[in-house]
Amino acid sequence: MIIVLITGTFIMVIAMITGIFIMIIAMITGIFIMIIAMIARLITRKSTDCHQTN
Repeated sequence: MIIVLITGTFIMVIAMITGIFIMIIAMITGIFIMIIAMIARLITRKSTDCHQTN
């Protein structure tokens, strides 16, 4: 019984840690995507401005 409890708690802890890691990775990737999108918008705006001036 004690071994089962220990293994169960260990599995729970691992699951929690992996879940937290997945959440952090998702947040980081989301922020990166937002930044990339902003940069892309800025680049497209600059290129369109240049085309208009030319």
